[in-house]
Amino acid sequence: MVLSSVSTKSVTETKMIISTTDKRGQLREVRETRDLKGSLVASQEVNWTYYKNGNVDTITVVDKDAKGAEISCRVVRHNEGGGLQVNNL
Repeated sequence: MVLSSVSTKSVTETKMIISTTDKRGQLREVRETRDLKGSLVASQEVNWTYYKNGNVDTITVVDKDAKGAEISCRVVRHNEGGGLQVNNL
């Protein structure tokens, strides 16, 4: 998956560089956004966890700057009985 964004100051490209599933079925993806020179601008890690019944438990999204420092972390928790709860850390 390649996402491109264009602004008046720069052109960037976002690519998924890691997509893994462990033996428990938990998913992890890492996306990097780079400028046209190839320099890292930002990255994002998304982790999904699942209940034993296969339903999504949590989705955690961590945004990082070019130096790898965490900018934001969002956790979306799915309740087994239905409904969502969003926590910004």
